[in-house]
Amino acid sequence: MSPASFRFYYTDVQVKWVKEMINPEPKLVRRSLDMFAVPLGHNEANEFGVATYGLGQWSYTYRGHQVYGHTGGLPGASSLLYTLPQAGLGLMIAVNDVTFAKEVYDIIAYRLVDELLGENPIIDWEGRFMRDEFGTQKAIGTKPPSDPRPAKEIEGEYYHPGYGTFRLNAINQQKDDCIPAAVVDALAISDFKLNTSSVWLSHWNKPFANYVAVSHFDGPLFNWTILGVYNRSDPGLTGREVAVVHNAGPAVITDRGMGMFGNWYDAGPTVDQRPLVDDTDLVEEAAEVWFSKID
Repeated sequence: MSPASFRFYYTDVQVKWVKEMINPEPKLVRRSLDMFAVPLGHNEANEFGVATYGLGQWSYTYRGHQVYGHTGGLPGASSLLYTLPQAGLGLMIAVNDVTFAKEVYDIIAYRLVDELLGENPIIDWEGRFMRDEFGTQKAIGTKPPSDPRPAKEIEGEYYHPGYGTFRLNAINQQKDDCIPAAVVDALAISDFKLNTSSVWLSHWNKPFANYVAVSHFDGPLFNWTILGVYNRSDPGLTGREVAVVHNAGPAVITDRGMGMFGNWYDAGPTVDQRPLVDDTDLVEEAAEVWFSKID
């Protein structure tokens, strides 16, 4: 069990929780974590062993040390709680961010583990992240690709029996005042950068997400982005909003509807991602999720 992120952190409470997780009573708790864990795969970094998940806890090894824990998050805040029981070490880290929260608390956590447990060499996790995230990016050209069809043909209502309905409306991110500025900012730094002024947006009332954005990429190919937009809690910033990108991926749009690819709505690492198919005659069957156009 691990607490989710929340607005107020009480250090004394967190210390008690971390101590309990290092040496839980009864011992059945720790044995149960190992008994009911599900393998999730191997981390790309060689320092990590195979990860498993069970009873609300991640379990894996880092540089030979057994690690248990979980992360938590709410709009505007994230947290991490890791314990290394064999080393008698526990970590609780809180971050007032969600976009790069994982990178921030992982950098801090593994640097602390390296230093406190005397690992040699101490790994430059911040340097790795910067190289992996920004080192190979190419500049986006200033000339946007031509749109495959008039914007009005993309507008409309799209329906899936499980995910519900959303209505896309064309916007102009440079001129349309109705679009929250936070949405433009979030899309600009998301994994699928906006390289065109052809953008469609829809309100979508889902947990942790209330906007679907679609931007044109090339030909029938588009990018979808799931966002949550929230008001800042600071009374001095009334009316100012913050947007969080929850997931993004490619889509193919035809006159019949929209096929979603790229782990739509964060289905999880154990769900196989289907290869992108841009053939408009085959996309309905090939897509991970197909939204029929009903209006």
